[in-house]
Amino acid sequence: MDGHEIKERFQFEIKKEQISELDYWRNLTLVQSAPADGEIVPTSPNKIELWFSDEIELEVFAIYDDNQSLAPIGETYVNPADASHYIIELDKKLSKGTYEINWYVRKDNKSKNGIFYFAVDEVTSITPPEGKRVSMGGWQHVGLIELASWLSYLGVFILFGSMVFQLLISKGSENTNRWNKMKRIFFIMSVVGFLLLITIRKDEITNISVVEFIQFQFVWGMVLQLVLVLIAFFLRSMIGQVLLLAGTIMMWALSGHAVSDRYGGLISITLDALHLFSIAIWLGGLFALIVMIPKEEGLKWLKENGRKFSKYALISIFIMSLTGIGMLLRYLPSFTMDSLMISSWGQFLLFKVILFLVITFIGFYQMRLLKSGIDHNHTSLTAILGRTELIIGMSILFFAASMINTSPKAAEQGIYPTDLYSPVDVSVSLTPFQMGYNDLIIKFDQSEDIKNVDVELFMPPFMTRTITAFSLGEGTFQVTGGLLHGSGTTYLNIHITKTSGENLIIPYEIQVPGDM
Repeated sequence: MDGHEIKERFQFEIKKEQISELDYWRNLTLVQSAPADGEIVPTSPNKIELWFSDEIELEVFAIYDDNQSLAPIGETYVNPADASHYIIELDKKLSKGTYEINWYVRKDNKSKNGIFYFAVDEVTSITPPEGKRVSMGGWQHVGLIELASWLSYLGVFILFGSMVFQLLISKGSENTNRWNKMKRIFFIMSVVGFLLLITIRKDEITNISVVEFIQFQFVWGMVLQLVLVLIAFFLRSMIGQVLLLAGTIMMWALSGHAVSDRYGGLISITLDALHLFSIAIWLGGLFALIVMIPKEEGLKWLKENGRKFSKYALISIFIMSLTGIGMLLRYLPSFTMDSLMISSWGQFLLFKVILFLVITFIGFYQMRLLKSGIDHNHTSLTAILGRTELIIGMSILFFAASMINTSPKAAEQGIYPTDLYSPVDVSVSLTPFQMGYNDLIIKFDQSEDIKNVDVELFMPPFMTRTITAFSLGEGTFQVTGGLLHGSGTTYLNIHITKTSGENLIIPYEIQVPGDM
C-alpha cells in the first residue's frame, strides 16, 4: 500500500463460496409443486409440475391413489428454460380422492427422495388393500430370564404365604412333615432363580468389573434379595423368616416399573407392594392348605382352616383386583384393547387377567362348598379344585414375572401436548393408531384466524417429515399418509400460520404401541 500513487496497480480475485456436499444435499429441496402439497384441486390436473432448488436429475416419479395403486403417467421432461423444473404429463384423468406423489432425484451418484400429497375434489383416507395384522408375539419374549424370574417369585411367594398361614390360621395344628421337605425345595428354587438372574444380567453387560456391575441399582437389589433368602433359610425363627421374606418381596416393589416417575413413583410403589403381598398370601396360603392337611381328622381340619383361609383369600383377591386396576391406570394413561394386544406386556397382562377371572370363579365355588359343609363325597372334588387353583395361580405368577422384563409403555397409545399452555384451542386425533397409513385430524375452535397448517413429524434417530395439511373448512385440517413408522415415541410439531402473519408451534408427543 506504499507504492507509487499513480503507477501502482492492484488485482483482486473474487471466488464463489464453495458449499460442502453434505450442505448441498441438506439444502436441496422441492421448492414448489403444482398441485401444491396439501392442495385440494377442483378437477383432475393434466400434468404435475415440480420445481427443485437446483438443477437435478429426476430419476423416479410415481403417483399413488388412496388405495396405493399406481396411477398411469405419460411423458416426463425438463422445462428447456429452467433445468430445475420438471413436467410430468398424465395419461388419464384422476378420479376423486387423495393422491401421494413420490419423487427420487440423483446427481453424481448421490440421491434424495420426498413425498407430498394433494387431493382431487375431496380428501379421502389412504387405505392399502391389506391391513396390518396383530400377531401374538408375546411368546417371543419368553426365555431363560423369564424362567429365572418365575422361580424366584414362586419360591419366595410360596414360602412367605405358607408361613403366614401357619402363624395366623393353622397355628400349629398343621402337618409339618411334608411341608418341611417342600420348604427346602422352595428355598433352593428361589436361590437358583436369583443366581440365574444375576448371571444372565452379567452376561448382558460386558466389559465391566464385578464391583461396577454390583453398583447398578437393579443388580444390588437382586443381590440383597439373594442374601435375605439365604439368611431366612438358616434362621430358625419363623417370625424372623417371614420378616426377611417380606423384605425380599418389598425389594421387587422398590426395583420394578413402579420406581420410575413415568409410571407413578411412590403411589405406584405402594400399589405394587400391596399387589405382591396379596398374591403371596393367597398363593402360599392355598399351597399350605393342600400340603399341611394332617393325617388324622384331616376333613375336620380342612373345614376349619379352609373357612378361615377363605376370608384371607377373599381380602387378597379384592386387594389384587383394586391394585391391579390402579397400576394399569398409572402405567397406561391411555390405551385400547388393540394397543394391549400388539405389545408383549399387554398380551401377558391379558393372559393374567383371564386366568385370574377363572381362578376367582373357582375360589368362590370352593367357598360355597365350605359354607355348605364338606363331606367325604366332596373331599376329592375339593382336592381337585384346590390343585387346579394352585396350578392356575402358578401360571398367573409366570405371566406376572414375564411382565417385569417387558415395558408397559409398549402397550400405551395416545397423543399428549408437551406444553401445558397452548396459544390456541386445538384438538388432535389419529386413526388408526398403528404403524402404517393414518389420518391426523386437527380441529381449531377459532377457525377464522388460521391460514395454513404444516405438520412436522420426527422419530429418532433419522425420520423427519414435514407435510402440509389439507384444509377441510370450519377450522378442520387433515394429514393423511404413512405417518407412523415405528413403535415408540414420535414427536409432532404443528406449525400454524395465522391470517395476521403470526407463526405458532404447538408440540405434541405421539406414543405408538408395540414392542421396539
